[in-house]
Amino acid sequence: YYSRCGVLLNDHWDTMRQHGFISNRLFDAAACGATVISDKIAGLTEVFGDKILTYDRATDLPHLVSQCLSQKGTTEAGRLELAQYIREHHSFDRRVSELLSAIEQLSKEKMGKAAIRYDFMQPSASVTRDGVKSELGCSIPTPRLKAAVVSWEMSHNPVGRAYLLADMVQRNYDVELIGPIFPFYGKELWPPLKNIDMKTRTFIADSFKAFVRGARQLAQAQTYDYVYVSKPRFPSLFIGMLIKYYSRCPLILDIDDCELSFFKKRTPASWEELLEHLERDEERTPYSEIWTRFSENLIPLADAVTVSNIALQERYGGLIVRHARNEKIFDPKLYQRQTVRSQFGYTETDKVILFLGTPRPHKGIFEIAQALDTLND
Repeated sequence: YYSRCGVLLNDHWDTMRQHGFISNRLFDAAACGATVISDKIAGLTEVFGDKILTYDRATDLPHLVSQCLSQKGTTEAGRLELAQYIREHHSFDRRVSELLSAIEQLSKEKMGKAAIRYDFMQPSASVTRDGVKSELGCSIPTPRLKAAVVSWEMSHNPVGRAYLLADMVQRNYDVELIGPIFPFYGKELWPPLKNIDMKTRTFIADSFKAFVRGARQLAQAQTYDYVYVSKPRFPSLFIGMLIKYYSRCPLILDIDDCELSFFKKRTPASWEELLEHLERDEERTPYSEIWTRFSENLIPLADAVTVSNIALQERYGGLIVRHARNEKIFDPKLYQRQTVRSQFGYTETDKVILFLGTPRPHKGIFEIAQALDTLND
């Protein structure tokens, strides 16, 4: 869809634009060789050069679209060059390498531990595909370290980033993806992850008491060498800190969004403010505004931090590990176009407008529907 469209329009949510959060879709579209027009955002040129046109005002769009359509043939070489660059420098394998290197670097710099390598070996030993080869010629299997990746909620899209982290980490570690399910969001594992080849553990938290009890049982069920917490939300931080306590292992916190931007009040909450809410028997859900604001104070307790972009790095520090998508699963050769269309009830001639992402009002879905209704085509 990206590569076949005339022009792909991209815009950012106001808070994304203000904080320099480059849309993930730009990487996807660029890798497909699409012609893209986007609103201006800090950092865009550093990543994509001049291959993506930008606009300041909506009134600029008609001219830019016409320009792109008229020059589409002459700009193909530049688009393909950008696509190749994105595939080489922002591929899933590249992200895996960056993440594993980040963990190793954080082990050295933040946790005072040796790098995760075979440093215990004697000079006479050597690494083989199956493990460590001794002087006697036999292979000694090298045990894989265990890692837990914690999502603050397992039944809707926050677990998406946690899964991607776990999927990358499992190249070198035995990984479990864990976290609670709050009935407010769902009753089972997020449907896109139902058939993943990865161990998951979760529990239903239908009350604060049930959450605390389940979190403790989850943390005590296994001993880990690392715990990787996805997002600075109280449920994931609480579980991560329990694992850190019971397993005596380092805690790495991944921040891929400004969580406070989802609430009206966007300042950290003090102990006094939290206790005031609790005394009034308010906000007994650990994912609410007050708990999220309070969790900002817990971020420095992490042994190390990774972030998804420069804006978050400026705010929280840490190492940058950008968002990742395994581009191999999007290879058109793996799918039959007509078969996929027929599964959804579409014919070869039907026009399909595809929205990729979680449907939310702020993403312009209603505006698209209104525009289609106005076109009446």
